[in-house]
Amino acid sequence: MKTYTFFDFQKEFPTEKACLEYIFDKRFPNGYVDQETGEIIDLYYTESRKCFTSADGKIQVYPTANTIFHKSSTELVKWFYVVFRMSQSKCGVSAKQIQREIGVTYKTAWRMCHLIRKCLEGDFELFEGVVEVDETYVGGKARRVKRNPTSKYTRTKAGRGTKKMPVVGMVERDGRVRAFVTPDVQRDTVFPLIENNVQKGTTVYTDEYNIYHSLGSLGYNHDTVQHKMDEFARGEVHTNTIEGFWSYLKNGIRGAYKHTSKKYLQLYVNEYAFRWNNRKDQSMMFRNLLGAVCR
Repeated sequence: MKTYTFFDFQKEFPTEKACLEYIFDKRFPNGYVDQETGEIIDLYYTESRKCFTSADGKIQVYPTANTIFHKSSTELVKWFYVVFRMSQSKCGVSAKQIQREIGVTYKTAWRMCHLIRKCLEGDFELFEGVVEVDETYVGGKARRVKRNPTSKYTRTKAGRGTKKMPVVGMVERDGRVRAFVTPDVQRDTVFPLIENNVQKGTTVYTDEYNIYHSLGSLGYNHDTVQHKMDEFARGEVHTNTIEGFWSYLKNGIRGAYKHTSKKYLQLYVNEYAFRWNNRKDQSMMFRNLLGAVCR
């Protein structure tokens, strides 16, 4: 795994100018093209205005326009640092921790983190090869409730039927993962997600949940493992990869954020999916995240 340390970050982005030049290069990789003439115009950095200006002063380009940095009073170096921290932290970093590290208010730190997460929708290429599909439930710690005033406490129901928030996920073997917060795990909800993300003809492995039984009729090569029969793998047939992602997601949320609301859960799911998909190269994880927020 290629690492990208804090010292690497500090060396590459020491100033506002370095950050602005990076954003400019990402948004205009072939140079700035004059919309009227179609010619590439040489632009020069103007410190006082935080923009790039043509020699005659007639053209001014603000690289942060229409990005999450637009009109932000927080220095770009701090924005880039938050991107760095979010990309390098294995289990996530809380807004409270960001507040302490860069010296902004909690509200500002929270907003920065959420704006960055909103850029992590992922790609739209269909999954191929061998794909595992499963669902899980994410929410606060199960509360203890009474069945009646004289009974002992019992835990609320886990798994299907719980009041926690359902998340449907799919993962390529040794490849990408995608996950979606859903209102339920019924066929009419789950199947469109599979069809929109998994190529027909792909081998799909699931557990024995009955809605999956008709996947074969949709053009997938489908097989199941019987978890209720204590069967967790039958040769290549298993859902251990997606189960590993669920464990990573839940442990990360509990460890870094304690809990999440349903309103923002998809953003956190996107964050962990992005981290999982880029886990083999920390340097590229930072590059990919920085590229996403500079769009």
